[in-house]
Amino acid sequence: PNAWVERWKAAGHYQAEAALLQCTADTLADAVLITTAHAWQHQGKTLFISRKTYRIDGSGQMAITVDVEVASDTPHPARIGLTCQLAQVAERVNWLGLGPQENYPDRLT
Repeated sequence: PNAWVERWKAAGHYQAEAALLQCTADTLADAVLITTAHAWQHQGKTLFISRKTYRIDGSGQMAITVDVEVASDTPHPARIGLTCQLAQVAERVNWLGLGPQENYPDRLT
């Protein structure tokens, strides 16, 4: 089959599990910086490495940066998601998802 979903299934995208590679916290002059790295693996093979940086300033504002490195012999995923759990629901959240690369170009039409 030539369909992308079949390629993703065959590569193990649907069964990939995360292994924590790094988790550090640094105190800056005006913020806290938390950095994590995970290897997404299937049957002992690393499909992706995701690196996330969380910068939280003194007012509680958080900026998240996500970088994903895809293994050369793995089909590129359609999208990369991010989930999290919060202890409290924020009154206001701003999404600034259209960065240097567009997430869904058709959303601008």
